Amino acid sequence: MVSSIRAVFHVLGGRLCRGAHILPARLAVLLLGISPVTGCVVDRTGQSASGTLQQDLALTHTQVQALQRRMDDELSRTSARLVEAEETAQLSRRNLADSGALLTTMVAELQSLRGTFEEFSHQVQAGDERLERFQADIDFRLGEFDKRLAAVESAVAYLDLPLPSPESERAEETGVKDTSKRGTSDAIGAGETLERARKYFDAGDYRVTLAFLKEFKHRFPEDPHLEEALFLLGESYFRDGQPVEAIQAFQALIENFPTSDRIPNVMLRQGEALQAMGQKEDARLFFSELIRAYPDSEAANAAKAHLEVLGPG
Repeated sequence: MVSSIRAVFHVLGGRLCRGAHILPARLAVLLLGISPVTGCVVDRTGQSASGTLQQDLALTHTQVQALQRRMDDELSRTSARLVEAEETAQLSRRNLADSGALLTTMVAELQSLRGTFEEFSHQVQAGDERLERFQADIDFRLGEFDKRLAAVESAVAYLDLPLPSPESERAEETGVKDTSKRGTSDAIGAGETLERARKYFDAGDYRVTLAFLKEFKHRFPEDPHLEEALFLLGESYFRDGQPVEAIQAFQALIENFPTSDRIPNVMLRQGEALQAMGQKEDARLFFSELIRAYPDSEAANAAKAHLEVLGPG
């Protein structure tokens, strides 16, 4: 509606200016009060309203142009930032691709290292097994060497004979050798064999002691000192770290001399040998039987101490 009034005012205003028609004064005033856009209407400064409008339009046009330039500049900067962001994104994608390739390479290398480690572990395990077999072979050889050494020491001990008697010297002078007393084991009797066994036992040389005692047991099974020989045999085995042989030797003494005064100590040693072997239940049986059969013996007191160490079964 306002636009229609302005159009009418523009037409009428032009006519008024040209003097083509004369409108009633009231209508002219009314129209002037309604619209300011007429070609010959002036404001307080004496300028026409249309000129002012044109100036406003020119100013607005200038402002629009300035705004357009700012928008263009901002758009350019935004485009530049978008291009930069795209380049950054492309670079990030390339870096990500490179990182993925590097990760793949690292995984492959890690798998290769794992395979190498497993192979090395297998080789170490195989080496340990070979080392164990080698150690077992060395232990066996050392054991055989100890046995041979004991035999040699025993032979050397047998060579430690007393001076020959006058009868043997006369026999050598006549050219007749007495082989029963020199150069063979028969040269040492039961008493001498047992005495030498005692000597080496007291010196702590149990291997040589065992050699003499075995010889004594084999050659003199009916000797009255066999009980002592069997006891020393079992004790030598025990102190030499051979508990099974010690138990067997002590058992031979029990079977051959059941009334011997050494029985309590023999049973104590058998229990201690079983305890050293880790057979705690069997050791408890021996200690308990010793306490029951010989309650007043010193060996029984030692057996009670062992039972306290072993604890309840």
